[in-house]
Amino acid sequence: MNLPPPPLREPLFHGDPTQKGFQAVIDDGSWLSWLKAIWAGLFGINQTWQNKSPTAQGGDNSRTVSTPYTNNTSKPIAVKITVESGGTGNILITPYVGGQQIGYKVVHDLTAFAFDTVDLIVPPGATYEVIVGNATIYLWWELR
Repeated sequence: MNLPPPPLREPLFHGDPTQKGFQAVIDDGSWLSWLKAIWAGLFGINQTWQNKSPTAQGGDNSRTVSTPYTNNTSKPIAVKITVESGGTGNILITPYVGGQQIGYKVVHDLTAFAFDTVDLIVPPGATYEVIVGNATIYLWWELR
């Protein structure tokens, strides 16, 4: 995120800073504009959770495993993916961000259906992907 540098103008102060009622007044609004620019760029501000899950889970079914996606926003995004096992064997989950493997999860020796979740933070412009074994996507949510 490219932010403008803070304004160089000194604020005007009114009153004795050691006394109750001291006020700092910005004379031209430049500091307020700068703070608003910083606030707007913070992670989670002006972002909402979007359901990319399969339609059976109320999502728009726009995500699938083993497919790279790109964060085309100007902020980092959070991605939360829950997978469901096929009932036997191990669940394998391998997440990638920016082409780099950032983790590996194994749920061993399943004898019944099981679920597991991975969480990713994806920088602006980076790709992200999840490869799974013996499992399917149950939920896929993105804060963007």
